[in-house]
Amino acid sequence: MNQPELSVRIELDGTRREFAPGDRLGGRVSVSAPSEWEADYVDVALVWQTEGRGDEDRKAVQVEKLLEKGATAQPRFEGRFSFRIPSMPWTYDGVRMKIRWVVGVYAKPKGEGEAVSEVRVAVHPSYRDRSMPSEPPPP
Repeated sequence: MNQPELSVRIELDGTRREFAPGDRLGGRVSVSAPSEWEADYVDVALVWQTEGRGDEDRKAVQVEKLLEKGATAQPRFEGRFSFRIPSMPWTYDGVRMKIRWVVGVYAKPKGEGEAVSEVRVAVHPSYRDRSMPSEPPPP
């Protein structure tokens, strides 16, 4: 089976991008290819990462497997996901170090490179019941 180039996309439910511990973060992913393909994996993950001075860390705290190794995928594959936001670490934007959160879809056809789409989100207890507008308010 010829392994095609993939196009991946992740969309979160609603316009909210700021979450408090315990909140639900959900959405859908789509993977498109010109033809049927064999997967090594299609995963969705909630990830925190550090940036700045010192060693940079990256940790997936929750992963949903949408396609397992050896699965045959149709040219258009869609799946849903739902994560509960953990209590720590919180998003932090310091001068020397930052803690960032992303939710991403990671898709890899057999024998090919990984295709990735990520959306940045923020995690902090002060975000309880806050939401980000989808567009700026009118003047």
